[in-house]
Amino acid sequence: HCISSAASDVYKRQHFGVSTSYLSRYFKMKLQMTPLEYLQTIRLHKAYQYLMNTNKSISWISDMTGFGDVKSFERLFKNTYGMSPKKYRQQFTN
Repeated sequence: HCISSAASDVYKRQHFGVSTSYLSRYFKMKLQMTPLEYLQTIRLHKAYQYLMNTNKSISWISDMTGFGDVKSFERLFKNTYGMSPKKYRQQFTN
């Protein structure tokens, strides 16, 4: 709920001509993360769901969750979960 409220507030402020730097500070104040970190968190969460609940390829998951390329996705996933998406899937779906 807090995330939805903060995202809504950011949209309203952007719509009314508030600066990008102000929006970033406001977002961070409300959610304790930058807008990019928030977006990456949402993307990783969706990627995790695909990884655990489908047999789709890592490339497909990367594309469907908005990562620019597979390497970026794999790097962020590994930094967050401690292992590559492939290893994570192998370890937790068998």
